[in-house]
Amino acid sequence: MPEMAGTMSNGDGLLKDKDSDVANNNVSLANGDAVNGNNGPPPPGPGPNVSDGTSDWIDAALVAEAVGADPSAVRDLEVEAAVAAGDNYCSCMWRVRARVGDRAVSLIVKAPPRGELMQDFVTRLGFFTKETRMLKETLPAMRALAERRCGPDHILAQQMGPTSLPCSVPGVLVMEDLSLNGFRNKERQPQLDMVHCKRALEMLARYHALSVALHREDPAAVEDYGEPLYLRHQDPQTEEFARMHNEAQLAKFAGQVDVWEGTKGKGYGEKMLPLSKHIYDNLCDLVAPSPTGINVLNHGDFWINNMMFTYDADDVDLANPKDVRLIDLQLVRFSSPALDLQYFIVTSCKQEVREERLDELLQTYCDHFNEYTSALGLEDARWTLGKLRDEFLSKSLFGFAAVYTVMCAVVADPEDRLQVDNIKKEDMANGGDVTSKAWAGKNYQRILPGVLEFFARAGVLD
Repeated sequence: MPEMAGTMSNGDGLLKDKDSDVANNNVSLANGDAVNGNNGPPPPGPGPNVSDGTSDWIDAALVAEAVGADPSAVRDLEVEAAVAAGDNYCSCMWRVRARVGDRAVSLIVKAPPRGELMQDFVTRLGFFTKETRMLKETLPAMRALAERRCGPDHILAQQMGPTSLPCSVPGVLVMEDLSLNGFRNKERQPQLDMVHCKRALEMLARYHALSVALHREDPAAVEDYGEPLYLRHQDPQTEEFARMHNEAQLAKFAGQVDVWEGTKGKGYGEKMLPLSKHIYDNLCDLVAPSPTGINVLNHGDFWINNMMFTYDADDVDLANPKDVRLIDLQLVRFSSPALDLQYFIVTSCKQEVREERLDELLQTYCDHFNEYTSALGLEDARWTLGKLRDEFLSKSLFGFAAVYTVMCAVVADPEDRLQVDNIKKEDMANGGDVTSKAWAGKNYQRILPGVLEFFARAGVLD
């Protein structure tokens, strides 16, 4: 997510590495109510502390509410980290397993991230509110619309994300565990091959097409989400901080580009410095909805960890992806689909796919989008490859911003992951060291020269 380095939202996927703070943490089911001096029941205590980065507050009552059972029926409760350290930035996530009566259940529980600044950032931008609304209202509305127009068996009427489950704990989201149905995350560091890219783009086109149809029926259902990151006319202090952070981060990156072995001597950093003075305002302009073109509800954080695949064979290294689900819908925005396309192609497609098969990627999206808008009766909402390519290139600055804020984290080794848990506001304002280790990582350094050449050809550095 370009606005704040290292604050990409996380994948709700399979556990790859257990976080030592929470993995295998057995949670007590006892409430431990204290006895007071009155004859009546004790007064209600404070709500659970969900923002301290631990899972101690996850209990039988939460599980029971999610699955519609009595807390007394919940036993054998186990909690473990749902994603590896370094794969999630905007939340803490746990996989919760239990026996409820005679059945086994597994849930994904999502709570605020560790660190005061990150918690303030996520709360201020309404990440959990937006994702909850997406799962409870918007995705179901899209599916219902598809069933009405295309029938319940049409691909457009298939589920696109996880099901949200009941939870009365403020600031917490409980969802189905997609891994029970065979969905899993693809390893992030190698990025995606062409087969996975095409499957992801088919889903993105499906989601975008349905958002156009929903917007035609109920504009507020889409437009009310607003712009999550690049905002003018917000409170002056917040806007100034965002402006300073964006400028400082690009300026720091420019200085490093001029000394790294693979990029020095090419003038990239020298061209980035004047761009850094206007990067925030330029991005504010870039993300605004088009007054005349096709606008969609962007996913907003469409990178490899925020999609899950099923496969046609057990050996995923040899199998083909069969189905895909969207996760982490926290940064949705109503704007050009080229924003999602830039972000995805830059952060998550293998270098050879991005450099050698860009038109094929865009054609895949174009064909599916046109197929789905036609099925929905939206014959006026269509792309040609030429127009989509022009739109994609016009949003190149958005993809470029993802190079030094997001792609570095995607390809980073675990020891080089972004350090955001204890980051302070002054660190963000002056560029900080959040991304320095990820920038220096061997995978990033290998890929970066080709990526910068890609954006230089697109005119971003002119």
